[in-house]
Amino acid sequence: MQEYGTGIAATVDFGAGENISYGFTTSYLLNTTKIAGTPKFDDKFDVKARF
Repeated sequence: MQEYGTGIAATVDFGAGENISYGFTTSYLLNTTKIAGTPKFDDKFDVKARF
């Protein structure tokens, strides 16, 4: 699905010290050309956090 998908992504990163940072990433699938049927919301939306 990712190979033929069109979407948007946003990333943010915060420095909390000299060697520490945390961030968030989210993406949303807008359209795909090679998939059977319409993707569900769970398949279109992704959120990740890191420390």
